Amino acid sequence: MSRISPVLVSAIVLATSSLARSAPPPVSARARVQARVHFDRAEAAKARRDYDAAATEYLAAYDQYPQPELIYDAAEMARLADHKQQALDYFQRYLALDGDGRGAAAARASIEALTAAITAERDAARRDSAPPATPPPLMPPPTADHAAGIASTPAPSESRDAAEADHGRTQRLAGLATGGAGVLAIGAGVLFGFHARHLASQANHATVYDPDLDARGDAANRNMWIAYGVGGLALTGGAILYYLGSHADRADEPRVTIVPALAPSSLAITASGRF
Repeated sequence: MSRISPVLVSAIVLATSSLARSAPPPVSARARVQARVHFDRAEAAKARRDYDAAATEYLAAYDQYPQPELIYDAAEMARLADHKQQALDYFQRYLALDGDGRGAAAARASIEALTAAITAERDAARRDSAPPATPPPLMPPPTADHAAGIASTPAPSESRDAAEADHGRTQRLAGLATGGAGVLAIGAGVLFGFHARHLASQANHATVYDPDLDARGDAANRNMWIAYGVGGLALTGGAILYYLGSHADRADEPRVTIVPALAPSSLAITASGRF
């Protein structure tokens, strides 16, 4: 932290602490020298953006010369390295040591931002691990008339016409249900696409490579294309079913029956009939 580090240099050289609430315990000359060595190493590591090494050296300096500002500097390095939980712990430790210090206001702001970011990541992880939504049923439930049966027996021609009309209605409903499932799958693909772009943006702006973030981005991109493929097939199958159901009452036309089978990551269509 550039606005605190000059104070630390003077404090290490002069063995004083103007930022602490009370005077620190006596520190030997050898400990001050060792603290200065670790501090210089931390500053060099920060300059070359090796934030993990810089945080380690700030903590080593604190072990030799216990000044709260060194904990603040370690927290800043952890934040720049995108170690959110570690940075949050160090900022809280700094406030516990020096709640009225020069870095207290900045530490509280960082704690608020880190807490929000950690909560958002946990919520996103829970959404990613949630099971996929159950698709709507492809066939309508049986009506009361179907369950109880028809009391009177119609003439053969009337029975055939009624059966053909019912068959056409069933196909149209199945087509609508299948098409609706396709729309849901495409919508899921859009959501996966937004999530993949969000993760890619995080990876591009990260200062340290995060393999877990990269793997989550690949999974979201793969799920997007799977959802698009399943949605496209479902829409096509639904359109065919609705078309055939609309023409089922025409006895002189070929009769084709299409049965879709929808799974979480695939769609199969079986056709059978007479010509």
